[in-house]
Amino acid sequence: MTQFCLSFQNFRSHQRKANTSEAAINNSLADVTRMTWKMMGLQGITAQDFKTTYLSLVGYERLLAWFDKMDVNIKTVLNYTKNFMQFMKYVNIDMDLLLVSNDHAEFNRLSCLQIHIANSRSGLDSGVFELHKRQMNSKPKPPTPAEVKRVLAVAKDDFDRAMDELRKKKDDSGLILTKTRVSFINRYITAYLCLGQGIRVGAAENMHGSEFQAAYNGERTLSDNGIPHIVVHVANHKTNVTQDCRIALDSYWTENFYLYFRYVRTIIFRLKNATHPYFFTQNDGRHYKKVSDGIEKLQNQYGVPKITSSTARCAWETWVESRPEAERKLVADHLCHSAEVAKSHYKHGFAKTTVDALGAFKAIEADLGVGGKGNRVSVTVDAAVAHSVPRSVATTSVDVTPVAEQEVPPSTATPPKAVLPKSPKTPKDIKVERIMDQLKEKVAGDIADVTIPTPTQLIDMEKAAGRKMSPDDAATIQRSLRTLRDNALAENMAIRLLKNEKKRQNVPYKDLLAPTLTAADLSRNKCGVKIKESQLLSKFRSLQKTYQSSSLNPDSDDMRALIKGQSWPYVCLRSSANKGRGVFANSSIPKGQVVCDYHGQTISSEEGEQRMRSTDPQATNYMLFLKEGKICIDASNQCTCHSRAKFMGTYGRYMNHSAKMWNVKPKAVDLDGTTVVLLTAIRDIKAGEELLFDYGVRRGEDGEDIGWLKK
Repeated sequence: MTQFCLSFQNFRSHQRKANTSEAAINNSLADVTRMTWKMMGLQGITAQDFKTTYLSLVGYERLLAWFDKMDVNIKTVLNYTKNFMQFMKYVNIDMDLLLVSNDHAEFNRLSCLQIHIANSRSGLDSGVFELHKRQMNSKPKPPTPAEVKRVLAVAKDDFDRAMDELRKKKDDSGLILTKTRVSFINRYITAYLCLGQGIRVGAAENMHGSEFQAAYNGERTLSDNGIPHIVVHVANHKTNVTQDCRIALDSYWTENFYLYFRYVRTIIFRLKNATHPYFFTQNDGRHYKKVSDGIEKLQNQYGVPKITSSTARCAWETWVESRPEAERKLVADHLCHSAEVAKSHYKHGFAKTTVDALGAFKAIEADLGVGGKGNRVSVTVDAAVAHSVPRSVATTSVDVTPVAEQEVPPSTATPPKAVLPKSPKTPKDIKVERIMDQLKEKVAGDIADVTIPTPTQLIDMEKAAGRKMSPDDAATIQRSLRTLRDNALAENMAIRLLKNEKKRQNVPYKDLLAPTLTAADLSRNKCGVKIKESQLLSKFRSLQKTYQSSSLNPDSDDMRALIKGQSWPYVCLRSSANKGRGVFANSSIPKGQVVCDYHGQTISSEEGEQRMRSTDPQATNYMLFLKEGKICIDASNQCTCHSRAKFMGTYGRYMNHSAKMWNVKPKAVDLDGTTVVLLTAIRDIKAGEELLFDYGVRRGEDGEDIGWLKK
């Protein structure tokens, strides 16, 4: 078999492992084939066999000249180049060719060619951008805000009637809306978010119920005209590493979101035993995630021209140009949601910034008026947003009385809030969480080490605690426990797989190709459990994005993701001689590398000392005091940002002490206004070496004989 065919077969296999569609794979390989044979022809090579030496700078330059001569579209040239670059990267690490060891000179030559093609691609990117600008300038202006929001105006009466039905409810006796009505409400609310506020579809789909709950129970933010708003921070959408999203809701929409949460989502969760965390739910309890399709169906239902969320965002970006500079920046930041904006004041403030952006949206509509010609006449389509009559909601422990409309002068205080019930949990969820906590206590909190009991053992455990459990419930809970354990195993396996592939392919994390997995690879874990290939590769790709930087910057999005997920790439938990469990390096760690954080509750030194005096000493073994800032990190008590299961698996609290052999040191940094303690390597650390840091305590300190320090 020729090198060409062999490389193509391997390349196709890796593309499939990356879950690339067959159509995309075929297109990619077709582009590579055309480019390769055309380069050979332009160099006068007539051989039918393929060799890597045929891929040359001269051939590529002649190919670009041929593209230019034939007037090939620059976008087509860019797509050819992208696919060709991907293929060349693979050829350079193809284990069947082994260029890095068999022909190092050829390996270096291809690496230089890749760099040259990458530079050419940058120029092509610029050319495509210029072409895009010319095409955009030649297009007619996008629809006005009135046209964008027409479906909201036409369907508003039906939406208000549906909300009035919910407003009349007094208890959680059952769902009063039909399946069609629930679908309509989902479509209308998400249409308001995507069309009325320019929110990305992914953010609307992935907003969590707990995120709305936190915003609703938090402080209200007053707009410039005194209208109270809540601001929902959507942090869990699919692009949350690079994008930040906040949603401002005035009084009208705050109440409607609350009614949906209280009398649609909560009741459906209870009736259907739903467990997903998302805010929007279907009548059958599943996550409502067809937002784009739902908006289109709503527009078709009311005979309104189709406007997509992308068109809506383009419309807002266009028409805001007539507003003052300050408002233009507010809307641009709101629509951008980029990582750069997320690092600026917009992310951290300042809920008022989001509220002001919503005010700018309304000002654009008022500016354009009915016909979009600049008059300031109020328009009907504005009712969906401008109808923000503040509503007062009575606070009770269980029920919420019907709300009554009343005018609130701008100078009055924020109206009282109803306290939302806790995010709904089914009885099964509560049992699974409680039983998993019991099982983890037996293995020092590491969920991957948990042995899943049989249904009979689960029934006996509950019986010993004075509780009953049916055989059907025991079987269901066992499956849930196994799913939690398998997810933890898959994550550990993905970390190990990522490290092995990084070492084998010898490329940056972002350039790693997904490995070809064998049956043995899928069962290579502590419990010998076979993990689904799709699940393992999914976690592999997720971790690859997180670890794509070779040196973690304490103020980077990668660092935020690692602290949030607690999936540190360089460390693992093992047994440590005479000290129980310890933290070990699972790969070589360079000097200055952040290995993990010391995670826990951040409190003042005074409060930490008070806890030590009033608490059993055995319960305060995980308290770290910092002289700088007089801060204490209490890792004895669960943090508020992670579940108990995730918190008990954090690495910093298991790191052992050494006054002489310490190889990492704690460093306090400010991350998004919160003090975070990062443990950093003070020297190069070998794989398998235990990580130690100096606790700052000595034998006999405070009159106590600390036994393990003698060792």
